[in-house]
Amino acid sequence: MGAPPMDCPVCPARDLEPGVSTCPACGTDLGPLQRARELAARAPRPQAAPAPVPTGVGFLRLAVPVGAKVALAALVLWVPISTALLLGKREGLPSAAKASASAESTERPGPGNRAETPASEAMSLAWLLQRLEGVEGTTATRAGKAVRMVFANGIFASGSDAATAAGLSSLRVVGRVLAATAGAEGAVEALVVDVVGACDNRPTRPGGRWRDNRSLALGRGHAAAEVLRTEAGAAPIRWRVLPAGEADAPWANDTEAGRARNRTVVLYVAWAPDE
Repeated sequence: MGAPPMDCPVCPARDLEPGVSTCPACGTDLGPLQRARELAARAPRPQAAPAPVPTGVGFLRLAVPVGAKVALAALVLWVPISTALLLGKREGLPSAAKASASAESTERPGPGNRAETPASEAMSLAWLLQRLEGVEGTTATRAGKAVRMVFANGIFASGSDAATAAGLSSLRVVGRVLAATAGAEGAVEALVVDVVGACDNRPTRPGGRWRDNRSLALGRGHAAAEVLRTEAGAAPIRWRVLPAGEADAPWANDTEAGRARNRTVVLYVAWAPDE
């Protein structure tokens, strides 16, 4: 006659196959329970004897064979041990998950923590100056909280807001550089570009299109800004146009070469202020 099915001492699993060494429901090791059953089966069966007469009150005093006592003791010891191991296994999983989540949150920089992220470096004036230095045909220097870009040569015809071929080429190059700078990784804010029109000290032609040099400078600023804006496309840049006139021209107006260079615009590039 085969051994009867077993019940798991830890979980509700019932009628397990006698040869199963591990509970399929909770993973409890059933080896000690099997050995206890074997010891109980091998113990000599006592001959029938009169039932002991209980004396006193309290717990019943039972006559139990030695083999059955060993099996019962093993079972009594194994049940709490298995239960503790199972609970420890189940409680350990959330702890591991919490540790993993904690490590992951530590490695990822928090949003807005610019002091610990590459964005803080990219948002500095030094980084902006480095991006704008060395653009062909221009000179970039610091000017307060902005980078000042001056064209080496004039980019407009005398008395006109129409860019020369060389001037148009220079404006397009600068427009592409500004777009790449505004869209660079880490540049989380928009750029503000002030396009300041300039002119020489020659008076405008009476009855002509421009009332004075200041209006001519403003026209050149708008014309240059249009070229820059077209070249930059949808880059996050805010454009502003201002006139400088002849008083704030970037070059001296005492020579013909200086006057030719002043038919230009000056750019001031900065990060957009927080709103």
